[in-house]
Amino acid sequence: MLEWCLDHYPNRHSFVQDPATPSANKQDPYGPTVELMRELALRAGFVLKFSPDTPFARCLKQMASGKTDLMINLNYSAERAAYMHLLPYSQGLPEVLYLNHNQTLINEFEQLRQTTIAIVRGYVYAENLLQQFKGQQLTVHEADTLSNAFGLLLLNRVEAVVAPQQQAAYVIASESLYQGKFRSIPLAPDLVTELHTHLGFSKKSANPQLLAPIQRALEQMVNEGKIASFHPVLPMQQRPATSIID
Repeated sequence: MLEWCLDHYPNRHSFVQDPATPSANKQDPYGPTVELMRELALRAGFVLKFSPDTPFARCLKQMASGKTDLMINLNYSAERAAYMHLLPYSQGLPEVLYLNHNQTLINEFEQLRQTTIAIVRGYVYAENLLQQFKGQQLTVHEADTLSNAFGLLLLNRVEAVVAPQQQAAYVIASESLYQGKFRSIPLAPDLVTELHTHLGFSKKSANPQLLAPIQRALEQMVNEGKIASFHPVLPMQQRPATSIID
């Protein structure tokens, strides 16, 4: 048995959001990424266990300690590669800058100076971008989830959010309060991470023998085009106004 550590990621892998439901009766998460992981488990020959709804940064810590086994939709970083095997399966798309739709005075990242910006705790951002945060004297708020980051932006508690385009599109499309409220601005190529997304397998997993069959199964799914069927791009009309995409 391998545990997949995941959070509530609307339209990809979602938990039933009903606080009145007793924990013993909680339903399994659902969505296309859940079906992808079920298919992977079937092909690689392991039993898939779902974690509770767990913040992204906490999942990373549990991967490092071996308390959980799998994560998905990860960018590569040397820090992560030190404690997990990172298996590429899909091309990721770069981050963009999100502003409130009525913030018309800012049209490029460099105009943000001495303001507050939100990012997501545990996400991998380009080192050049992090240096720009310092150079422009930005106060950086690390939100637990991307939805929380957009909540801060909606309430004007931060000036902007930097987020991966596709993930942001899913979050915005799932929350009626967010739709039509934000606009996006591309970042300069040297400020973004245009990398493959990866499946992570903890190097401290209690079942290291499953790494090889998982890698083979994942490669088969990529070659067969299965990943694309479980990993859809959000249709253009569901995206917030002005250029967005993963």
